Amino acid sequence: MHAPSSSASRHKFWKNMQADLPPPNTSWLVLGDLNEVTNQLEKKGGRQFRPSQCSDLVNFMDEGGLVDIGYNGCPYTWTNARQGLELIQERLDRALVNSYFWNGEICDKFKPSRGIRQGDPLSSYIFVLCLDRLSSMIEEKVQCGSWKPIALTKNIKMSHVFYADDVFLFSIASIDNMHSIMNTLDSFGEMFGLKISMSKSTLIFPRSLHNSIRQDIASTYGFKISSCFGKYLGVDIRPNKLRISNYLQLLDKSTSKVRGWQAKLLNMAGRCTLIKYVLNSHPLYVMQTNLIPASTIYELEKCTRKFLWNKPDQNRYMSRLSWDKITSCVTCGGLGIRRLKEWNLAFMAKLGWVILTKPDKLWVKVFKEKYIKKSNFMDCISNGNHSPLWRDILKGRSVLQKGLIINIGNGKNTSLWFHHWIGEAPLYTIKEVKIPDSKAHWHEILPVAQNLNRFITEISPNCSRCLSDSESHLHLFRDCTQSSILWSFIFQRIWKNEKFDFSAFYNSDWKRWIDFNLSCSMNWKVIFAVGIWHIWISRNTTVFEFKMKNCFSLYNNFFVDWKSTNFILQGKEMCQVQEAGVFKFQWIPPKQDFMKLNVDGAWKSATEAGGGGVFRRPNGSWFVGFSSKFNVNSPLAAELYALRDGLVIAKDLKFDKLEVETDAIQLKLLLSDIQDQAHHELGPVLREVAQLLGQNWTVLFSHIPRFCNKVAHDLAAHYMVMAVGHKLHYIIPACAKEHYFKEFDSCNRRQAAMDRNLVQAASNTTQTMNTLAASSSASEIVFGSIVSNIKQALEGTKSKEHEAQGKGKGKVFEPFVVGGSTVSNPIEIVELEDGEVSNN
Repeated sequence: MHAPSSSASRHKFWKNMQADLPPPNTSWLVLGDLNEVTNQLEKKGGRQFRPSQCSDLVNFMDEGGLVDIGYNGCPYTWTNARQGLELIQERLDRALVNSYFWNGEICDKFKPSRGIRQGDPLSSYIFVLCLDRLSSMIEEKVQCGSWKPIALTKNIKMSHVFYADDVFLFSIASIDNMHSIMNTLDSFGEMFGLKISMSKSTLIFPRSLHNSIRQDIASTYGFKISSCFGKYLGVDIRPNKLRISNYLQLLDKSTSKVRGWQAKLLNMAGRCTLIKYVLNSHPLYVMQTNLIPASTIYELEKCTRKFLWNKPDQNRYMSRLSWDKITSCVTCGGLGIRRLKEWNLAFMAKLGWVILTKPDKLWVKVFKEKYIKKSNFMDCISNGNHSPLWRDILKGRSVLQKGLIINIGNGKNTSLWFHHWIGEAPLYTIKEVKIPDSKAHWHEILPVAQNLNRFITEISPNCSRCLSDSESHLHLFRDCTQSSILWSFIFQRIWKNEKFDFSAFYNSDWKRWIDFNLSCSMNWKVIFAVGIWHIWISRNTTVFEFKMKNCFSLYNNFFVDWKSTNFILQGKEMCQVQEAGVFKFQWIPPKQDFMKLNVDGAWKSATEAGGGGVFRRPNGSWFVGFSSKFNVNSPLAAELYALRDGLVIAKDLKFDKLEVETDAIQLKLLLSDIQDQAHHELGPVLREVAQLLGQNWTVLFSHIPRFCNKVAHDLAAHYMVMAVGHKLHYIIPACAKEHYFKEFDSCNRRQAAMDRNLVQAASNTTQTMNTLAASSSASEIVFGSIVSNIKQALEGTKSKEHEAQGKGKGKVFEPFVVGGSTVSNPIEIVELEDGEVSNN
C-alpha cells in the first residue's frame, strides 16, 4: 500500500483502515510506503520528531495487533536530495505483521531434550513461568482453607514470596499446614521434574513458639530449624533491631581494605579517590534498609580519617583540616567525601518517599495499615512498640520535609486539613478597608445593664463596678470610676500631647465621643481600641466571675497588650508611640569605613515578584541602588534573591566592610543556619550566598522593623514598572525620593544633636573640675564619675538608636545628670545573646 502524503489525508486513511480490519485469527501483512515516522531514530535532520505526528498509525497497529518486523541495510528509505544542514532522511517504508502471520501453524506438544538447569540462556524465563504455576497452586490451597497464611495486618495475609529462583513460604505453625505445604511442593515437583533441596531449605519459627511444636514439625520432614532469616542478599534480617555486634563484619571489611592498601605509596589525591569510591561506597548498601548505630558510623569514619592523613597505625595524630570542612562539597572548598550519617538519613528519606509515591507496594501497604490509620505519613508519631525499620524511616522525615512540595493537581489526593499544601505564603491576605462613619459606633447594641433592663426587668440598670449610676455605653467606657482612672493613667504616663482636645474627650455624648476618638491620629486609635477592650473585659469579669480588678492591675494589663499591639503593627508602618523619654525608631547610618546595604523583597504571585536595595555612606548619602524582577514562588525567595543581588553588586564594587539590614526575620533565621540547608528548596541560591559571604571581607547582618526599611521597599516595588530584569539606580529614582530625603534629614539632625551633646558635656566637665580644683582629695573621689559621665554623654544618642533596633529589651533608667544639666536621652542596658550585659 501507499499512504497519502498530507497529514489530513493520512488521518482519514488510517481511520478507514482501522474500521476495516480483517476478522480475528487471520494472518495478514501490511507492506509499503506508509509515510510515517514512529520515533526519532527513524529520522535525521529537519524538525524534531513529535509523538503526536504518528498517533494514527500507532492506534491502527494497536487495534490490529501488528508489529514492525524491522529491516536490513540502510535505515532510511527516503531523502530530500539536498546537501549539508538541509539534508533530511526518514524511514517511511516498513512491513507490519500480526502474530498469526509471524508464528505460522500451531504445532503439536513436544518434550524438552534436557531438564531445566541454572546457567541456560532461557533458565531465568523458564523459572519465572514455573513459579507462576506454583503461585497459582498455593492460592488454590489458601482459598480452599488447607493452607493458612500468616496475617501481617487485619486485611493483609501472606502465603508466599518469590525472588528469582528463591522461594519463601509462610503459614501458621502446625502439622496440618506443613502437610499441605509439602503436598503442594511434591505436586509441583512431579509436574516440572524438580525436587526440594534439603540442604538449602530451613524452617524458621518465632522465638515464642513452644519447642515441642518445633521438633514435631521439623522431625516429620527432616528440615533444619532457625529463629531468624540470617543474611539474605547481603543484608542481615532479624526480628529485632540490629545491634553493634551485627556490624562487626562491616567494620572488619573496611579495616582490612585500609591495611591492604599501601598508604605511604599514595599521594593525597590517590587516597581521597579510594575513600570516595571504595571506603565510602561499600557501607551504602547496608544503609538502605535501616539506620546504622552512631558508634559504627564513628568507627567507619575514624578508619577513613586515618587513611586520609596517612596515619593508619596511630591513635593520636594532628589533622591539617577539620572533618566538617573535608566532608563539604567541592564547590565549597571540601573534598566531597560523604558524611555517612547524612547519607543514612537520606536513604531513610528515600524509603519515606516510596511510601508517599508508591502505595501499591506490599511493604508500603503493610506499614500504612499498621501505623498510618487515620493520619498521614508526615504527621504520624512512633512509639517503642513499632517496628525498628518504621522508626528509622520516620527519622528520615526531617530530610524529606526540607525539599517536599505537594502538587495539588485536581485536589483528589490532597487533604485540606492534614496535608502541608499551603507552603510559606499565606493562603489569603486580609484586605484593609476603611470603616464608614455609619459603622464606626455600635448603635448602642452592646448588652450593658441599661439595655438589658429594658427586656429583663429583674436585671438592675446600675453599673456593676461603681454601683452608682446607670450602666450606659458612655458610662461604662468613660464615666465609670474605674474607667476614668484608666484614662487618667494613660494621659499621665503615655499620651502627653498638649494639642489633644480633652474637652471633647470628657464632655461629648456617645456618638460624638466615638467619632472624635476615631478621627485622631493612628497612635491614639491604637491606645483607644486597646483601652476600651480592657474596660469591657474588666466589666465582664466583674459581672460573671464576681472578681473586680483594681485600677493598677487594669492599667498593667492594658500596658502589656498595648506594647504587644504596637510591636505587631510595626509591619504595617505604624508609628511607634513611646512613653516619656523613650527613643523613636528610625534608620541608623553605618559605622565609619562601612557601607550600609538595605534590601527588601516584594512578592505578589509566582510570576510577579521583585527585589531592591540601596547602598548608603556613613553620612547617609546615596551611593547606588538597584531593582530586580524575579519569578519565584514565595516571599522568602524574593527576599533571598534580593539579598543575593545586593551582595553581588557589593562584591563587584569591591567593598571591604558592609552592613546589611533586612526586615525579613525568616531570612535572618535561614542565614543563621545556612550550612544545614543543603536540602532546602532554595538550596542553590543559599549556596551562592554562602559562597559570597565566605570571601575575604567583613559583612554584618541585622534585622530592622519594616518602617526603617522604606527606601529598599520602594525600590523593590519598582519592579512593577520595569521592562527588564535588573536595573541600577545611580541617581535617586522618583519612587524613593520622599523616604530617602526624610531619612537623610534625620541623619543630619542626629549628627547635630550628637555634636551639641559633646560640646555640652565638655563644658559641664570643665565647670565641675574648676569647682573642685580647690580640693585635691575631692577631685580624686569624683574623677571616675566625671569620666563615666563624659563617655555616657558622648554615646547617649547613638547608643540609644542602635539598642532600639537590637535583639534584647532591657530596663530603661531615668535621665542622668552631668555637671548640673539633665541629658534628655536615657541609658538602656540590653542583655546580649552570650549572657553578657552591655552598658551603652
